[in-house]
Amino acid sequence: MRASLIPAGPWGSGIPVDKFAREPILRQDTVEPGLNSPTTVDCWRQDIHKWQEAGLGSTLLPKNRRMGIRYYAYAFDKDQAEKALADPLTVIGSDPLADAWGLLPASIQGVTEGRQPLPEHDFLYLDKAWPYLQRLTAPPTPSAGARPAYLMFEGDVTYTDCGLSWHPWLRTLLPPEVALIARDLEAISDHEIEAGLGEISSPHQSLKSEVAYATDFFHRAKAFVHAVASEGRGFAYMIG
Repeated sequence: MRASLIPAGPWGSGIPVDKFAREPILRQDTVEPGLNSPTTVDCWRQDIHKWQEAGLGSTLLPKNRRMGIRYYAYAFDKDQAEKALADPLTVIGSDPLADAWGLLPASIQGVTEGRQPLPEHDFLYLDKAWPYLQRLTAPPTPSAGARPAYLMFEGDVTYTDCGLSWHPWLRTLLPPEVALIARDLEAISDHEIEAGLGEISSPHQSLKSEVAYATDFFHRAKAFVHAVASEGRGFAYMIG
């Protein structure tokens, strides 16, 4: 399934991300598309050629660490469902990272009180833990059906310009879907999280700290979805 599309789910059809994507988000960090994609290979060849000309050899292959790609979710009321389904950006903040960090929108240097300015039942920030939670809830095999919780973690950005920019992934989840996700999240234990993420690795963090990081954000996600479901609301999320 291509990441550039919001795929059809059991409760409705998907919509192209590019229809609602903002302008590509330029970044300073290094994030590559799929490691074996033609685009990535071509870009790496260009980089390796530059490094070889500079006498650096070919030992500095870029790492795909998904730096800078974060997850944000915004709850909406029932009367906003049709609007949110037609265009998720109508319920997603104009500057999600500012909402997460407590900064003024579009500010480069801001003062934060160290808390989210939006109520926790209205806004969810998963930082860079979303790939762990996506892996935890993903179908065990390509032919297996997805569990309900996967609907809120599925997706990836669409890369452009040799990985120097991207279009975000967007999805709207309606109240009936949120209720199913909430029940499914309740069934996932900390033991299941540890078992499901037991083979993750990071060049910077220990396995124990990575699992603890993912577990913390899993519980934030569970609390958010429980609150949204209990109020009969839906939410839209962005990975980008």
